[in-house]
Amino acid sequence: MFLFRFLAGMSAAFTAPQVWAAIATLVPPDKMVKAMGVATAGLAASQALGVPIGSYLAAAHWPTPFFVIGCGAIILVILILVLIPHSPPALQNRKPAIFKRYRTLVADGRAKKAFLAYFVFQTGNFAAFSFIGPWLSDKYELSSAGIGTVMIFPGLGNTVGSFYGGTFTQKIGHWRALTVGILLSQLYTYLFP
Repeated sequence: MFLFRFLAGMSAAFTAPQVWAAIATLVPPDKMVKAMGVATAGLAASQALGVPIGSYLAAAHWPTPFFVIGCGAIILVILILVLIPHSPPALQNRKPAIFKRYRTLVADGRAKKAFLAYFVFQTGNFAAFSFIGPWLSDKYELSSAGIGTVMIFPGLGNTVGSFYGGTFTQKIGHWRALTVGILLSQLYTYLFP
């Protein structure tokens, strides 16, 4: 179980950056923030629907979600191969060694700061999601199905925010959007400890 969970996490670590890189490569610059919002909305929709569905399946029999996710992953790989366009030919001809790409990124001071900020953000994000289930179970004595039902609402909020967040950010600017987001997060934490 640990080995397969490790492999799933490692695969996700390779896949997620490829999604963002594909957006930067395939989407015009003026539509990039919106495209990233749509990709993030897909992740949020998976939280809104996937977590409840997984917990309902687990309530029936605990291994079932693993088989369903595996079958779904195979279908998605086939759809990706068929539907996602390949890199433009100009980019396919320039293939530096993978370590050379990372050396260039690590040497860039701005990239280091951005990666560190993203690492800190995702650590907090995944830590919260890792412990929200046990917290809901301990504090409110919810079953697996009950936790899944509760998770629909943050997922829907994330989906709506992801779809419209790009437009909102473009209208008020990146720094103002960041400030508003931090203030709203703090207000939420204060009101709902």
